[in-house]
Amino acid sequence: MKNLKLQKQILIPFLSLILLASIILSSASYLFSVNMTVSTLNKNIGNSIEETNRMFERFFRKVEKQLTAISENGMISEYSPTPENEASLLSLFQMYHTANNDITNIYLGTEEGRITLYPEDQTLPSDYDPRTRPWYEEAILNKDQTVWTEPYLNATDGSLVVSAAKAVDKGGDTLGVLAIDVSLNELIELIENIQIGQEGYAVLFDDKGTFLYHPDSELSGADVTQEEYYIKMSEAGEKGVISYNFYGNEKMFSFTTNPTTGWRLAGTVYVNEFKQEAAQLIKPLAIMTIIVLLAAVIISYYFTRRITKPIHSLMASMKEVEQGRLNIRVDLERKDEIGQLASVFNSMVTKIRSLIGSIDQISDKVKEASQTLVANTEENQAASSEITRAVNQIAEGAGQQAELVEQTSEAIYNLADRMTDIETQSRSMEAESQTMLAISQEGMDRITQLKKQAILTNHSMGQIVEAIALLNERTGKISEIVNTVSDIAAQTNLLALNASIEAARAGDAGRGFTIVADEVKKLANQSQDALGLIGSIINEISGETENTLSIIQESNQIIQQQDVAVSDTDSAFRTIMSTVESNTEQIRSIAEHIKETARQKESIIQAMEIANSVTEETAAGTEEVSATVEQQSDSISQLTQLAEELDQLAWKLSEELKHFRIT
Repeated sequence: MKNLKLQKQILIPFLSLILLASIILSSASYLFSVNMTVSTLNKNIGNSIEETNRMFERFFRKVEKQLTAISENGMISEYSPTPENEASLLSLFQMYHTANNDITNIYLGTEEGRITLYPEDQTLPSDYDPRTRPWYEEAILNKDQTVWTEPYLNATDGSLVVSAAKAVDKGGDTLGVLAIDVSLNELIELIENIQIGQEGYAVLFDDKGTFLYHPDSELSGADVTQEEYYIKMSEAGEKGVISYNFYGNEKMFSFTTNPTTGWRLAGTVYVNEFKQEAAQLIKPLAIMTIIVLLAAVIISYYFTRRITKPIHSLMASMKEVEQGRLNIRVDLERKDEIGQLASVFNSMVTKIRSLIGSIDQISDKVKEASQTLVANTEENQAASSEITRAVNQIAEGAGQQAELVEQTSEAIYNLADRMTDIETQSRSMEAESQTMLAISQEGMDRITQLKKQAILTNHSMGQIVEAIALLNERTGKISEIVNTVSDIAAQTNLLALNASIEAARAGDAGRGFTIVADEVKKLANQSQDALGLIGSIINEISGETENTLSIIQESNQIIQQQDVAVSDTDSAFRTIMSTVESNTEQIRSIAEHIKETARQKESIIQAMEIANSVTEETAAGTEEVSATVEQQSDSISQLTQLAEELDQLAWKLSEELKHFRIT
């Protein structure tokens, strides 16, 4: 990722996130669809089972009403075992039997053990006693209720039959039990008509765990109390939904219990049917994912171009500044962080350009002053050489004078002439020493001006360093703000994710909110990616700022070295001034002595010894002057060397400044 371009560094994570989100969303939609399909189908199965159970109840209520109506008929309450009453009772039974196709038998068993049965064409065993039958005994025990027997197969046609029985009274005493045998074919048809998926079906259990109905006729009447699904169903209560494994395939089982009979009506279906139905969503989801990904590519490419293009322009301008071109300007008509960055960059370049211009002007002045100083020191050196030669001549003359005084007094006139020449030369020496003093004072003035300029240069460089440091500090603050906004984007992303989860829990009611939360999440991700890019750019700018600060610090070191050289030059010039002033004073003293000697030349002959002594003193003085002049010459040579070094530093600073283009 480090070697990739900025645009790809934005696109690849963004598109990967979009693809991952699409896959997760598609998977969640598929699983949600499966769960919704399971829930819907379970609900539909439950509704069908409950509706069938209600139809069972209506069927049982109808039978109970018919049984109650027959029991309340006067033929029952006034029954007596006479042929006429038997005939009337059979007629009543026939009427109800004919009116209801579900009724197979209607019969009355009495306390005397008699039984009246319709249809009449049925033969009962000779020892048949209704009082010993379960339906009779249960009805007697529950006189105020209608009791239902366990289902059984009709011996005539093999159909499933159940009996409803009710105790009847006569004059407050128990007459017997009235019963109706009812065929369950109508209820079986209701169960057969229940449609559950493609391969699902409905079943019916009695309260003992035996199949009363199963699509597979071989299972009808089978005991399933040990089967997994029946055990789970028994544990679940009166009604509910369970799942179980049926030969390696998962099945759903929705059931309810009939309150009248205790029978369990259930519907079962394979879970794979739900998944197959939900699998139809995979292709549309895949197409939608591809469309979203393509749209994300187009949109993200557009927005990343809007971000990276001005950044590339800004980087190109920075590279030009790195090459020393300070006459450039970045024009970005933007109000965002990139626009602010460009504005700060332009301001920085403007300040650096102004600073470099000031340094260039100061460098020119330093260079000019150093050249002047070199020229002056060369002139002083030449003058010092002349003084040395003159002093040497004075020393030679003094020696010759001493010899002439000792040898003969005849040379006194020549000595007088020579003294005149010496007086002239002393005046010249005095004038030259004054000139040297003036030149030295001018050099001191130039050095003072150079020191002031060096102080201004140091002050300007300090301002540059402070400005660059302030820029670096503000860049750090911008980076901190970017990190804060990135944290806010991450928290917004997390809140959007939580909102999506809560909306998913809300189902259809939260679907619109889910879309909004996803959009917020996308915007948060885009903001976070864009902030990451801005942070990288700020880091690059910080690096460039530190590089610029390093260059300026190197320039500052050069200027500080120049300042040291100026200080050394100032010290040397002060030494020269001191020496020149001392020489001037000594030359002035020599001149006064020579004048005095000239005024007394008429008495020189009479004072030869005195003249000889004066001559010796003059020779010694000239030797001292010669030594002083030589010391001054050495100082001037050192000053010349320092001036040349200052000139070289000025030229070096000028060459360094040529790397910057400010116009």
